[in-house]
Amino acid sequence: MKSIIVNTSTLKCSVTLQVIEEKDSFIKTSLFEESEKPSECLLKKIQNLLNEKELVLNDIDVFSAVIGPGSFTGTRIGLSTVYGFCYGLNKKFIKINLFDLLDKNMVIAAHAGGAYVKNRNKAYFANKEELEEIKRAKNSFVCIEDEKEYFDNAFVAIDLVEEATKYVSKKYVAKEFDDIFSTEPFYIEKSQAENSLEESLKTFKIKKATRKDVEQILNLENVCFSNNKYSKETIISEISKSFNTCLVGLINDEIVCFGIFSQPIDEGEIIQICVIDKFRRMGFAKKLFKEYVKIKHPKKVFLEVNKNNDSAINLYHKLGFNQIATRKNYYENGDDCLVFVNKFEESQK
Repeated sequence: MKSIIVNTSTLKCSVTLQVIEEKDSFIKTSLFEESEKPSECLLKKIQNLLNEKELVLNDIDVFSAVIGPGSFTGTRIGLSTVYGFCYGLNKKFIKINLFDLLDKNMVIAAHAGGAYVKNRNKAYFANKEELEEIKRAKNSFVCIEDEKEYFDNAFVAIDLVEEATKYVSKKYVAKEFDDIFSTEPFYIEKSQAENSLEESLKTFKIKKATRKDVEQILNLENVCFSNNKYSKETIISEISKSFNTCLVGLINDEIVCFGIFSQPIDEGEIIQICVIDKFRRMGFAKKLFKEYVKIKHPKKVFLEVNKNNDSAINLYHKLGFNQIATRKNYYENGDDCLVFVNKFEESQK
Protein backbone atom coordinates (compact mmCIF):
# COMPACT_ATOMS: atom_id res chain seq x y z
CA MET A 1 0.00 0.00 0.00
CA LYS A 2 1.18 3.49 -0.84
CA SER A 3 -0.60 6.45 0.74
CA ILE A 4 -0.27 10.20 1.02
CA ILE A 5 -1.69 11.86 4.15
CA VAL A 6 -2.31 15.60 4.06
CA ASN A 7 -2.71 17.60 7.26
CA THR A 8 -3.31 21.32 6.78
CA SER A 9 -5.67 21.68 9.75
CA THR A 10 -3.42 21.86 12.83
CA LEU A 11 -0.89 24.49 13.88
CA LYS A 12 1.92 22.36 12.42
CA CYS A 13 0.94 21.24 8.92
CA SER A 14 2.48 18.21 7.27
CA VAL A 15 2.45 15.81 4.34
CA THR A 16 3.27 12.14 4.88
CA LEU A 17 4.18 9.48 2.35
CA GLN A 18 3.61 5.96 3.65
CA VAL A 19 4.66 2.79 1.83
CA ILE A 20 3.93 -0.67 3.23
CA GLU A 21 5.32 -3.47 1.07
CA GLU A 22 7.09 -6.77 1.66
CA LYS A 23 10.46 -5.50 0.48
CA ASP A 24 10.26 -1.80 1.21
CA SER A 25 8.26 -0.15 3.99
CA PHE A 26 8.82 3.39 5.22
CA ILE A 27 7.15 6.59 6.43
CA LYS A 28 8.45 9.96 5.33
CA THR A 29 6.98 13.25 6.58
CA SER A 30 7.55 16.79 5.36
CA LEU A 31 6.66 19.47 7.92
CA PHE A 32 5.68 23.03 7.08
CA GLU A 33 7.73 25.89 8.45
CA GLU A 34 5.79 28.72 10.08
CA SER A 35 6.45 30.92 7.05
CA GLU A 36 5.15 28.32 4.57
CA LYS A 37 1.52 28.55 3.53
CA PRO A 38 -0.33 25.37 2.47
CA SER A 39 -1.87 27.22 -0.49
CA GLU A 40 1.61 27.91 -1.84
CA CYS A 41 3.69 24.93 -0.69
CA LEU A 42 1.43 21.88 -0.43
CA LEU A 43 1.79 20.59 -3.99
CA LYS A 44 5.54 21.21 -3.98
CA LYS A 45 6.00 19.22 -0.76
CA ILE A 46 3.98 16.32 -2.14
CA GLN A 47 6.05 16.32 -5.31
CA ASN A 48 9.32 16.41 -3.34
CA LEU A 49 8.29 13.35 -1.30
CA LEU A 50 7.38 11.47 -4.48
CA ASN A 51 10.63 12.45 -6.18
CA GLU A 52 12.67 11.26 -3.21
CA LYS A 53 11.27 7.75 -3.62
CA GLU A 54 11.09 7.92 -7.44
CA LEU A 55 7.28 7.71 -7.42
CA VAL A 56 4.54 9.54 -9.31
CA LEU A 57 1.05 10.48 -8.14
CA ASN A 58 -0.54 7.59 -9.99
CA ASP A 59 1.54 5.14 -7.91
CA ILE A 60 -0.40 6.17 -4.80
CA ASP A 61 -3.19 3.74 -3.83
CA VAL A 62 -5.05 5.94 -1.36
CA PHE A 63 -5.10 9.62 -0.49
CA SER A 64 -6.05 10.88 2.94
CA ALA A 65 -6.76 14.30 4.40
CA VAL A 66 -7.34 15.63 7.89
CA ILE A 67 -10.84 17.17 7.82
CA GLY A 68 -10.58 18.89 11.21
CA PRO A 69 -11.13 20.25 13.67
CA GLY A 70 -8.66 23.02 13.01
CA SER A 71 -8.01 25.87 10.61
CA PHE A 72 -11.04 26.60 8.46
CA THR A 73 -9.04 27.74 5.44
CA GLY A 74 -6.25 25.21 5.87
CA THR A 75 -8.64 22.28 6.11
CA ARG A 76 -10.38 23.28 2.88
CA ILE A 77 -7.07 23.66 1.05
CA GLY A 78 -5.95 20.16 2.02
CA LEU A 79 -9.31 18.56 1.33
CA SER A 80 -9.75 20.23 -2.06
CA THR A 81 -6.23 19.20 -3.11
CA VAL A 82 -6.88 15.58 -2.22
CA TYR A 83 -10.26 15.83 -3.93
CA GLY A 84 -8.49 16.76 -7.16
CA PHE A 85 -6.12 13.78 -6.90
CA CYS A 86 -8.90 11.28 -6.14
CA TYR A 87 -11.16 12.61 -8.88
CA GLY A 88 -8.48 12.99 -11.54
CA LEU A 89 -6.74 9.69 -10.86
CA ASN A 90 -9.77 7.67 -9.70
CA LYS A 91 -8.13 6.83 -6.37
CA LYS A 92 -9.48 5.75 -2.98
CA PHE A 93 -9.94 8.24 -0.15
CA ILE A 94 -9.82 8.03 3.65
CA LYS A 95 -10.82 11.01 5.75
CA ILE A 96 -9.22 11.68 9.13
CA ASN A 97 -11.27 13.38 11.81
CA LEU A 98 -8.70 14.06 14.50
CA PHE A 99 -11.21 13.20 17.19
CA ASP A 100 -11.66 9.72 15.68
CA LEU A 101 -7.98 8.79 15.87
CA LEU A 102 -8.02 7.77 19.52
CA ASP A 103 -10.63 6.62 21.98
CA LYS A 104 -9.51 9.34 24.36
CA ASN A 105 -10.46 12.85 25.39
CA MET A 106 -8.49 15.25 23.24
CA VAL A 107 -7.63 18.93 22.80
CA ILE A 108 -6.60 20.62 19.53
CA ALA A 109 -5.13 24.12 19.46
CA ALA A 110 -7.47 26.83 18.16
CA HIS A 111 -7.37 30.60 17.82
CA ALA A 112 -7.42 33.23 20.59
CA GLY A 113 -5.83 30.87 23.10
CA GLY A 114 -8.76 28.47 22.95
CA ALA A 115 -9.06 24.84 21.91
CA TYR A 116 -11.25 22.34 20.14
CA VAL A 117 -12.21 19.77 22.73
CA LYS A 118 -13.39 16.18 22.61
CA ASN A 119 -14.71 15.18 26.02
CA ARG A 120 -16.26 11.73 25.89
CA ASN A 121 -18.72 11.95 22.97
CA LYS A 122 -19.06 15.74 23.03
CA ALA A 123 -17.11 18.06 20.73
CA TYR A 124 -17.01 21.80 21.37
CA PHE A 125 -14.90 24.96 21.32
CA ALA A 126 -13.41 26.03 24.66
CA ASN A 127 -12.32 29.63 25.14
CA LYS A 128 -9.20 30.59 27.06
CA GLU A 129 -10.91 30.56 30.46
CA GLU A 130 -12.61 27.21 29.84
CA LEU A 131 -9.31 25.76 28.64
CA GLU A 132 -7.69 26.60 31.97
CA GLU A 133 -10.29 24.44 33.70
CA ILE A 134 -9.53 21.58 31.32
CA LYS A 135 -5.83 21.89 32.06
CA ARG A 136 -6.57 21.22 35.70
CA ALA A 137 -7.96 17.84 34.61
CA LYS A 138 -4.87 17.17 32.50
CA ASN A 139 -4.70 13.44 33.15
CA SER A 140 -7.97 12.99 31.28
CA PHE A 141 -6.82 14.55 27.98
CA VAL A 142 -4.18 14.17 25.28
CA CYS A 143 -2.85 16.67 22.77
CA ILE A 144 -0.70 16.61 19.63
CA GLU A 145 3.06 16.53 20.22
CA ASP A 146 3.63 19.70 18.18
CA GLU A 147 1.07 21.57 20.30
CA LYS A 148 2.46 20.71 23.75
CA GLU A 149 3.88 24.19 24.29
CA TYR A 150 0.60 25.79 23.22
CA PHE A 151 -1.01 23.99 26.15
CA ASP A 152 1.89 24.76 28.53
CA ASN A 153 2.87 21.07 28.57
CA ALA A 154 -0.28 20.33 30.54
CA PHE A 155 -1.30 17.23 28.60
CA VAL A 156 0.13 13.89 27.55
CA ALA A 157 1.21 14.23 23.92
CA ILE A 158 0.67 11.88 20.97
CA ASP A 159 2.59 11.59 17.72
CA LEU A 160 0.02 12.67 15.12
CA VAL A 161 1.89 11.20 12.16
CA GLU A 162 2.22 7.85 13.88
CA GLU A 163 -1.45 7.73 14.83
CA ALA A 164 -2.61 8.92 11.39
CA THR A 165 -0.53 6.37 9.49
CA LYS A 166 -1.81 3.55 11.71
CA TYR A 167 -5.37 4.77 11.19
CA VAL A 168 -5.03 4.91 7.39
CA SER A 169 -3.36 1.47 7.26
CA LYS A 170 -6.14 -0.07 9.33
CA LYS A 171 -8.84 1.50 7.18
CA TYR A 172 -7.09 0.45 3.96
CA VAL A 173 -6.74 -3.20 5.01
CA ALA A 174 -10.40 -3.27 6.05
CA LYS A 175 -11.37 -1.55 2.75
CA GLU A 176 -13.21 1.10 4.73
CA PHE A 177 -12.97 3.99 2.28
CA ASP A 178 -14.85 7.29 2.32
CA ASP A 179 -16.70 9.13 -0.42
CA ILE A 180 -14.57 12.15 -1.31
CA PHE A 181 -17.48 13.80 -3.12
CA SER A 182 -19.68 14.00 -0.01
CA THR A 183 -16.93 14.68 2.55
CA GLU A 184 -17.09 18.07 4.26
CA PRO A 185 -14.66 19.69 6.71
CA PHE A 186 -15.40 18.96 10.36
CA TYR A 187 -16.07 22.35 11.88
CA ILE A 188 -16.94 22.89 15.52
CA GLU A 189 -17.16 26.65 15.33
CA LYS A 190 -18.79 28.35 12.40
CA SER A 191 -16.36 29.81 9.91
CA GLN A 192 -16.18 33.56 9.31
CA ALA A 193 -18.01 33.06 6.01
CA GLU A 194 -20.80 31.11 7.73
CA ASN A 195 -21.12 33.76 10.44
CA SER A 196 -21.28 36.49 7.80
CA LEU A 197 -23.95 34.56 5.92
CA GLU A 198 -25.99 34.12 9.09
CA GLU A 199 -25.86 37.85 9.75
CA SER A 200 -26.83 38.59 6.15
CA LEU A 201 -29.86 36.31 6.35
CA LYS A 202 -31.24 38.48 9.14
CA THR A 203 -31.68 41.30 6.60
CA PHE A 204 -33.89 39.21 4.28
CA LYS A 205 -37.10 40.96 3.24
CA ILE A 206 -39.73 40.67 0.52
CA LYS A 207 -41.26 43.47 -1.54
CA LYS A 208 -43.24 43.90 -4.72
CA ALA A 209 -41.06 44.18 -7.80
CA THR A 210 -40.90 47.38 -9.83
CA ARG A 211 -39.34 48.27 -13.16
CA LYS A 212 -36.23 49.37 -11.25
CA ASP A 213 -35.68 45.70 -10.32
CA VAL A 214 -35.79 44.38 -13.89
CA GLU A 215 -32.01 44.26 -14.44
CA GLN A 216 -31.36 42.32 -11.22
CA ILE A 217 -34.24 39.94 -11.97
CA LEU A 218 -32.84 39.38 -15.47
CA ASN A 219 -29.40 38.58 -14.01
CA LEU A 220 -30.95 35.98 -11.69
CA GLU A 221 -32.92 34.52 -14.58
CA ASN A 222 -29.74 34.08 -16.61
CA VAL A 223 -27.84 32.53 -13.68
CA CYS A 224 -30.59 30.15 -12.58
CA PHE A 225 -31.93 28.84 -15.87
CA SER A 226 -30.17 27.41 -18.90
CA ASN A 227 -33.33 26.96 -21.01
CA ASN A 228 -36.60 28.85 -21.47
CA LYS A 229 -35.17 32.00 -19.90
CA TYR A 230 -37.30 35.15 -19.80
CA SER A 231 -36.13 38.11 -21.82
CA LYS A 232 -35.98 41.61 -20.42
CA GLU A 233 -39.12 42.50 -22.34
CA THR A 234 -40.99 39.49 -20.93
CA ILE A 235 -40.02 40.39 -17.37
CA ILE A 236 -41.20 43.97 -17.86
CA SER A 237 -44.46 42.66 -19.31
CA GLU A 238 -45.07 40.27 -16.39
CA ILE A 239 -44.39 43.00 -13.81
CA SER A 240 -46.75 45.37 -15.61
CA LYS A 241 -49.79 43.05 -15.71
CA SER A 242 -52.40 44.18 -13.22
CA PHE A 243 -53.42 40.62 -12.27
CA ASN A 244 -49.82 39.50 -11.60
CA THR A 245 -48.04 39.59 -8.27
CA CYS A 246 -44.28 39.91 -8.74
CA LEU A 247 -42.21 39.62 -5.59
CA VAL A 248 -38.48 39.91 -4.93
CA GLY A 249 -36.51 38.76 -1.89
CA LEU A 250 -33.59 40.93 -0.84
CA ILE A 251 -30.54 40.49 1.39
CA ASN A 252 -28.68 43.70 2.13
CA ASP A 253 -30.86 45.29 -0.59
CA GLU A 254 -29.61 42.85 -3.23
CA ILE A 255 -32.18 40.65 -4.96
CA VAL A 256 -31.48 36.97 -4.26
CA CYS A 257 -34.82 35.48 -5.34
CA PHE A 258 -38.01 36.39 -7.14
CA GLY A 259 -41.45 34.96 -7.85
CA ILE A 260 -44.06 35.76 -10.46
CA PHE A 261 -47.63 34.73 -9.67
CA SER A 262 -50.66 35.24 -11.92
CA GLN A 263 -54.24 35.50 -10.61
CA PRO A 264 -56.89 37.01 -12.95
CA ILE A 265 -59.73 35.79 -10.69
CA ASP A 266 -59.73 33.65 -7.53
CA GLU A 267 -57.44 30.94 -8.94
CA GLY A 268 -53.76 31.59 -9.30
CA GLU A 269 -50.74 30.17 -11.10
CA ILE A 270 -47.04 30.12 -10.31
CA ILE A 271 -45.36 31.51 -13.39
CA GLN A 272 -41.79 31.53 -12.13
CA ILE A 273 -39.84 31.10 -8.89
CA CYS A 274 -36.09 31.62 -8.89
CA VAL A 275 -33.57 31.54 -6.02
CA ILE A 276 -29.87 32.15 -6.57
CA ASP A 277 -27.85 28.98 -5.96
CA LYS A 278 -26.01 29.98 -2.75
CA PHE A 279 -29.32 30.76 -1.01
CA ARG A 280 -31.25 27.66 -2.04
CA ARG A 281 -32.66 25.26 0.58
CA MET A 282 -33.09 28.13 3.02
CA GLY A 283 -36.84 28.46 2.64
CA PHE A 284 -36.83 31.58 0.45
CA ALA A 285 -39.07 30.06 -2.24
CA LYS A 286 -41.56 29.06 0.45
CA LYS A 287 -41.50 32.59 1.87
CA LEU A 288 -42.20 34.08 -1.57
CA PHE A 289 -45.15 31.74 -2.07
CA LYS A 290 -46.59 32.41 1.39
CA GLU A 291 -46.32 36.17 0.82
CA TYR A 292 -48.23 35.83 -2.46
CA VAL A 293 -50.96 33.77 -0.73
CA LYS A 294 -51.15 36.35 2.05
CA ILE A 295 -51.67 39.14 -0.49
CA LYS A 296 -54.10 37.47 -2.94
CA HIS A 297 -55.88 34.72 -0.90
CA PRO A 298 -56.30 32.31 -3.85
CA LYS A 299 -58.71 29.35 -3.63
CA LYS A 300 -56.45 27.28 -5.85
CA VAL A 301 -52.97 27.67 -7.31
CA PHE A 302 -51.75 25.78 -10.39
CA LEU A 303 -48.29 25.31 -11.83
CA GLU A 304 -46.47 23.49 -14.60
CA VAL A 305 -43.07 21.84 -14.20
CA ASN A 306 -40.75 19.68 -16.28
CA LYS A 307 -40.99 16.05 -15.12
CA ASN A 308 -37.17 15.95 -14.83
CA ASN A 309 -36.94 18.97 -12.52
CA ASP A 310 -36.69 16.93 -9.32
CA SER A 311 -35.66 19.79 -7.04
CA ALA A 312 -38.64 21.94 -8.09
CA ILE A 313 -41.05 19.00 -7.78
CA ASN A 314 -39.76 18.30 -4.29
CA LEU A 315 -40.27 21.97 -3.37
CA TYR A 316 -43.85 22.00 -4.68
CA HIS A 317 -44.73 18.89 -2.70
CA LYS A 318 -43.47 20.64 0.43
CA LEU A 319 -45.69 23.62 -0.42
CA GLY A 320 -48.75 21.38 -0.49
CA PHE A 321 -49.10 20.83 -4.25
CA ASN A 322 -50.32 17.58 -5.81
CA GLN A 323 -49.99 16.39 -9.40
CA ILE A 324 -53.25 16.30 -11.36
CA ALA A 325 -52.15 15.82 -14.98
CA THR A 326 -49.32 15.08 -17.40
CA ARG A 327 -48.82 16.81 -20.74
CA LYS A 328 -46.81 14.56 -23.02
CA ASN A 329 -43.94 15.98 -25.10
CA TYR A 330 -44.84 19.47 -23.89
CA TYR A 331 -41.40 21.05 -24.03
CA GLU A 332 -39.25 21.65 -27.11
CA ASN A 333 -36.85 18.85 -26.16
CA GLY A 334 -39.71 16.37 -25.87
CA ASP A 335 -39.93 16.29 -22.06
CA ASP A 336 -43.30 15.86 -20.41
CA CYS A 337 -44.93 18.60 -18.37
CA LEU A 338 -46.48 17.85 -14.98
CA VAL A 339 -49.44 19.92 -13.79
CA PHE A 340 -49.81 20.52 -10.05
CA VAL A 341 -52.48 22.18 -7.94
CA ASN A 342 -52.79 23.39 -4.37
CA LYS A 343 -56.45 23.53 -3.29
CA PHE A 344 -56.53 25.87 -0.35
CA GLU A 345 -60.26 25.58 0.25
CA GLU A 346 -59.85 21.82 0.81
CA SER A 347 -56.74 22.03 2.97
CA GLN A 348 -58.41 24.59 5.23
CA LYS A 349 -61.56 22.52 5.90
